[in-house]
Amino acid sequence: MVYEKLRNLIIGFNSGIDLNQFPQDAHIKNDVGLDSVEIMELIGTIEDEFDIEIPERKVRDLQLIDQIVRFIEDRIA
Repeated sequence: MVYEKLRNLIIGFNSGIDLNQFPQDAHIKNDVGLDSVEIMELIGTIEDEFDIEIPERKVRDLQLIDQIVRFIEDRIA
C-alpha cells in the first residue's frame, strides 16, 4: 500500500515521528515537522522507491500526506 510505504519513508527521515498520531491529511512540514531539506530528500527517495518523477514545480502542491499518496497512486496505476 502506498500510504504504508510513504509512512515508512517519512519515519526514515525522523525516527521520532509517530505517524499514527497524524491523520492522512497532516501537513508534511507543519504537522510532521520535516524541514525543507528533509522534504527535498524525501521527494528524491519517493522518486526512487516508486520509480516516478515529481516535477519541481509540483513539489509545492504536495504539502499533505494524502496529496503525496494520491500523486504517487496516479503515477503507478
